[in-house]
Amino acid sequence: MSKSKIISTKTPYQNKYLTLIEDLIQYSNGDQDIYSYIVKKPSVLIIPYDPSTDTFYLVKQYRHPHQKEFIEFPAGGIEKNETPKQAALRELEEETSLTTNSLFPLGFFHSDIGTRKSITHLFLALSPTPSPHPHPQNKHEKTQLLKISHSNLKDYFKTGKVNETWALSAYTLFLLKYPDFSQYV
Repeated sequence: MSKSKIISTKTPYQNKYLTLIEDLIQYSNGDQDIYSYIVKKPSVLIIPYDPSTDTFYLVKQYRHPHQKEFIEFPAGGIEKNETPKQAALRELEEETSLTTNSLFPLGFFHSDIGTRKSITHLFLALSPTPSPHPHPQNKHEKTQLLKISHSNLKDYFKTGKVNETWALSAYTLFLLKYPDFSQYV
């Protein structure tokens, strides 16, 4: 497998959320082409799980590109000078008004690797509780908190009620890392 050579790079668009990159690349056979992709700041995704009730907390949120609501785990961008763990705790509070003293890293993933350059850090938030001082939600980003039993969550994934790739990736990684997570119940 050969690596393409970058001849030139342009940034035709940039805002506070993303940067659009256009690379003129040359393949090993000499052909040239434009390769476009988006660069996004690092992000976090949190799986809030209460082992005492075998319940997961997800959010229902409207997503403009699809013009509909999705059920997903809380997630968001890492702010400047913020660690992934700090961002995970902040996002958990902003989107769910929950907090935890038991936050564990699960790993990370790169999404949409052909069109997007980014990294998402995954965390497990065990036994979340209501935050005494929750961060206010973004005024343009309203979420509805959902408490879903593990058996119902499996059904949500099987039937497509939860069909967002980050949620599916995070849940899969959670099950791979904790195949016998019933130990927490």
